[in-house]
Amino acid sequence: MDDPYDEDRNGAKMISMVLKTHAPIDVVFIMLGTNDAKRQFSTNSISLEKGIRTLMYRALNPENYRDGSKLPQFFVVCPPKMNVDGLKNERTASNFGQAGFDILANTKPYLEKGCSGLNVEVIDTSAVAGSLDGIHMDEKGHKLVADALISMIKEL
Repeated sequence: MDDPYDEDRNGAKMISMVLKTHAPIDVVFIMLGTNDAKRQFSTNSISLEKGIRTLMYRALNPENYRDGSKLPQFFVVCPPKMNVDGLKNERTASNFGQAGFDILANTKPYLEKGCSGLNVEVIDTSAVAGSLDGIHMDEKGHKLVADALISMIKEL
């Protein structure tokens, strides 16, 4: 059986370094980017589930907290959904295609499955990328995400 804390799996060891060098930490938000749905990575919803689980195993590894710092509260934030106008942009359509659009439209259930049993909440801010290229958020999208995360912090 694979060791869930194996540092060499999927490049997830960087999160250990970040957690250790920034301790103590109360809250951690992990947000996938739209690039995770690019064709070049042969990504699908199942790989997002497995990837977030590997990353969370690494983040929750007790070795990260040996200095006596407490385990922070982790939240996984769904990436913004692609704006349908993005598929009209030649470069965006080439990089993502309909499959990328579909992945970004429905990440929450897969991220929730990847985080199940780990005491990690998955948040869907319902952010949608701007219309310029369909993948980058505009000011309205950034504000929506910021307001949602600020609200989560205030509830703690």
